[in-house]
Amino acid sequence: MKNKRQSNSLLITLIKWIGKGFKTLRVPLFASDFMTAMAWKAPNGDIYTMVKTAPAVVVLPFVKKGNNYEVLLIEQVCSEKMGVILKTIGGYIGETETPERAVVRNLENKADLKIEQDRLISDGRMIGYTVVETPISIFRLELTLKEASQLTQLSDPGISICLMPLEDAVSLAKADEVGDDSTAIPLYKLYCDVVQGLIKNRE
Repeated sequence: MKNKRQSNSLLITLIKWIGKGFKTLRVPLFASDFMTAMAWKAPNGDIYTMVKTAPAVVVLPFVKKGNNYEVLLIEQVCSEKMGVILKTIGGYIGETETPERAVVRNLENKADLKIEQDRLISDGRMIGYTVVETPISIFRLELTLKEASQLTQLSDPGISICLMPLEDAVSLAKADEVGDDSTAIPLYKLYCDVVQGLIKNRE
């Protein structure tokens, strides 16, 4: 019992010590609508950086052509990889937005697709890891053949629209040749539902 009390006392002391560093020595680094960062110095002199982001969304549009499925990804120039990467459409959720409204906004801004949010299908949530930990809501959207045929290239020369067979996209995900897990996981989820026959045809 004595050891337990000593352990609890040490834990409380540690929490207070860390808390003191957060309360008294935090230095803002930058802030935007979707992200804030700060540095803080612990009492022992160690310096830490803390980043807080808004939650995000991704959406995987797809279309059925006969017995085959195609998915809509964006191809974006990536200086870190000295080439291009394939990604799902997505972005941060605005302070006054729902996840669905954020998807609608990103589809219009990044793929010139204007849709009603009741067409979106929720595919759950995941935790995305890039520089920071980000909670991500996943959606899918079934396009009509007309919508798929009217997709246009964007004005941004660094981003292009890519409509490709689902099987090819999954193979790229398996080979770690897509952006990150926020692209791979929606592809895997859609593929599993297709294989199991869980996708209903649009009326």
